[in-house]
Amino acid sequence: MSKVELSDVLKGSGGLDQIIKSEEDLKFIGSQNLQSLIRYWRRESKMNRAKLEKLEKCFYFLKSIQPDPRKFQKLYSRSGLIEKLLPSLLEVIHGNEPKMRSIPENFTTLHYCGWCKNATASQLAGACNLNPKCKFFEAVGIDEVNDFYTPCRIMDKNTIDHLLELANQKNAKTLEEHYFITSVLAEFLPAIIKLEDAVPVPKPYLPQLQPDDHFKIGDLVMCYFGGDPRTLGKKWLKGNVIPDPLSRGHGICVHFDRDLVALSEYQVGFFPLPYAPMVMHLLDFEYLQKNHDYAELVVKAWQILMELFLLSLPDYTFPAEKFLESLSEQN
Repeated sequence: MSKVELSDVLKGSGGLDQIIKSEEDLKFIGSQNLQSLIRYWRRESKMNRAKLEKLEKCFYFLKSIQPDPRKFQKLYSRSGLIEKLLPSLLEVIHGNEPKMRSIPENFTTLHYCGWCKNATASQLAGACNLNPKCKFFEAVGIDEVNDFYTPCRIMDKNTIDHLLELANQKNAKTLEEHYFITSVLAEFLPAIIKLEDAVPVPKPYLPQLQPDDHFKIGDLVMCYFGGDPRTLGKKWLKGNVIPDPLSRGHGICVHFDRDLVALSEYQVGFFPLPYAPMVMHLLDFEYLQKNHDYAELVVKAWQILMELFLLSLPDYTFPAEKFLESLSEQN
């Protein structure tokens, strides 16, 4: 098919290398999964280029300030810096929300983390970074959270030397990844695109290749309950995807008809693992009913994914045999 080994291409894809071992296996998963695989590698290429750019900027900046970091810091000096920060600091000491909006953006660059242009944060309050992380430490793989009054750590020459050493190591590894991804894009993806044309039938997504936006509000879905008493002994229920009333930020919510469940409070079901085959679009459900071999592949893919990523949930088990039997019973 191509010079790139299929097993190498599928490594890191949630265990797909354990079930897809040949060109015939690729054909079997259908065009929809192949398209997802193509998107995955294009995304990987984009992310890899971004990592190389970030490392390059980090390296050249650190190199430029290495001879005398304190001299460079003076370019960002502010008169009365501590005095202007003191009111906010006192608010923090007294356990109150700091008056962050009173400090202008980039006010503490290369002095303190909170208002530094080189800090990244998951939250912002005005111009201030809450729980800031230094982008130079992040670029070389050090994930440390500071607070907004943490003094700039790259003003220490020994720290700069250490970061430059790590940047060189990480750059070498990222370049190696870049060459591999380039090979995949040049050799493997054209072959995949040809296969996609040869197998036009879209099949349900394997859990590892299902897009994040697979389920949309209003979608008609089938949900597996396996004979739960709350569903009056039914193994599958039909419902519609609805917005999560609790805004949990993950999983999907499904609304069922009232006459399908034992009590009205069971009209809404929440499924925290949207990649699990216990929830699927109606068309996917109908396809698996008629294609038992492919249903077995979906179940196997989910079991492998669980082994890799759900070891922290020891109480979670997937009744594979009963699940497959229920598809046949519904036929």
